[in-house]
Amino acid sequence: MIMVAMWMLSGSTSESGADDMMAAILLRGLGLGFLFLSITLIAFSHLNSRNLASGIGLFNTGRQLGGLIGVAGLQTLIDHNVVTNAVVLGANVTPGGAAVIERMTTTTAMLSAKGMDAVAAGRAATSLLASQSTVIAFDTAFIAVALLFVIAAPILVGLKIGFARYEKVRASRSVA
Repeated sequence: MIMVAMWMLSGSTSESGADDMMAAILLRGLGLGFLFLSITLIAFSHLNSRNLASGIGLFNTGRQLGGLIGVAGLQTLIDHNVVTNAVVLGANVTPGGAAVIERMTTTTAMLSAKGMDAVAAGRAATSLLASQSTVIAFDTAFIAVALLFVIAAPILVGLKIGFARYEKVRASRSVA
């Protein structure tokens, strides 16, 4: 569910509104609810009552700390990419360029058709062009998170298999 929701959100642009994203956000929330319930049940299923309180505390600390580190890392990535993208766009997109003029004209016409007066539509079109570095930075962050999951999932499965094999070997040595 989360993957489908993120795929639905991947087509978002600076022109996307709440109506365009609401279904994907609700689907993502439902998927996260199922995910955290499953993780919690798996984490505590083999703990005895003596260790349960410590396990819950460790689990919540790890989840909070991981979330904070992840959010801080993504925000840093986005901040650096916004600046980098603004520099690249500023160096390569010149005000008199044909592509820029065409884009500005099209955006101004679209905003005017939605009910804005021409002057306000021109200013809004300029603002939208300036915000493209932010949109590109968010796309980069989305790809970084996707790659993280593509790389992290096999590593975590491998670690789980490795620890299970180690426990079997250790258990067979203690019995013998």
